[in-house]
Parts: sequence; C-alpha cells; structure tokens
Amino acid sequence: TIQYRIFFIVYPGKINLDLTIRNESIIKKRQNNQNKLTDENYKKIVEDDKALIDSCDILLVNHIKPSVGTSMEILYAWEKNKKVFLISNNNELSPWLLYHSHEIVPSLEDAITYLNI
Repeated sequence: TIQYRIFFIVYPGKINLDLTIRNESIIKKRQNNQNKLTDENYKKIVEDDKALIDSCDILLVNHIKPSVGTSMEILYAWEKNKKVFLISNNNELSPWLLYHSHEIVPSLEDAITYLNI
C-alpha cells in the first residue's frame, strides 16, 4: 500500500472534493482566502505554505489561471525534491511550469487515477 502526504493547492476559488481517498492518503487542502494582506499576515501565509510543502510528498496544484504565489510554491517544492503534479487543461503553459512539473493532467480525477489514491 502506497501512502502519500499531499498538499493540494486550490487557487483561485474553490473546488468541491467528493472523493474517497484510498490507501490512507492524506490531503491537506488550502483554499485561497481573499482577505486583504496585512503586515501581520503575509509572512504567516508564506511560512505556513512552506511548512505544508516541507511536510508533503506531493504538491498537487489546481492551475486554473496564472498566479505568482502558486508558481513560487511550485518552484519551492521542486527545489525541495517534492513531486509536483499540475492539474491544467491549458495548452499554453509557461516553460517554467512545464519544467518544474513532474506530471501535468487535465483534471483532478485524472490526478487521482494517476496517483492511485
């Protein structure tokens, strides 16, 4: 039985997950919150995201539209030797996203099938 620790980035907006996770996989799901950044919270947001990436095996990214923060999280994960899976049906992805993604799939269902979770 394979067990993954997965950090699932959902940006922007929300995705409804109605899944049964097999093999006791753990998905940590972060919803983008549209609160205004302040001097008090921006460091905590980045530090919390880095801690989640450090604790995961796989970074699963729902790439609906370009995001500087999400791109930085992808690079951070890749530099930490984490597997990066990108969910996107965009045929014109940045060369940087292509280079730093181990696998690109068109849907969450395809990612789940590919990862066998």
